[in-house]
Amino acid sequence: TFDVMPCKAGKHSTVDNGKIIATTTNTYTRKHTCELCGAVYTQKYNKSANTLTVKGKTKTVKYKTVKKKNVTVKRKDAITVSKNKGTVTYAKSSGNKKITINKKTGNITVKKGLKKGTYKVKVKVTAAGTNTYKKGTKTVTFTIKVK
Repeated sequence: TFDVMPCKAGKHSTVDNGKIIATTTNTYTRKHTCELCGAVYTQKYNKSANTLTVKGKTKTVKYKTVKKKNVTVKRKDAITVSKNKGTVTYAKSSGNKKITINKKTGNITVKKGLKKGTYKVKVKVTAAGTNTYKKGTKTVTFTIKVK
């Protein structure tokens, strides 16, 4: 944010040019220097909530293929992730044991031999956060149809 901040000496106002010098789980500290008089001071800010947005989709895979080998479904074809702050990780919460998800990439593997049918899979998507945003977690359900 670029708010006008009073300088430590109380004589001037300056644009928020603070450099982040420390972070914790819920707050971060910035060091400000007045552009006019050079006074230095620090200020603590609360971290903002993560803006992570996730949506589940339905993806169809062919039984003919799953019968012979594992099928990989790209994350973007089953889960839409946007507005995340920080690195995103994925963890399966529930669903068929023959459907797995890669922790880092989010790609889904439908293992060989999965029968025809519709399978719902619940995944916990976590954005790690940044210096100014908290960690955020959302749970999403996507569907895999084997036809």
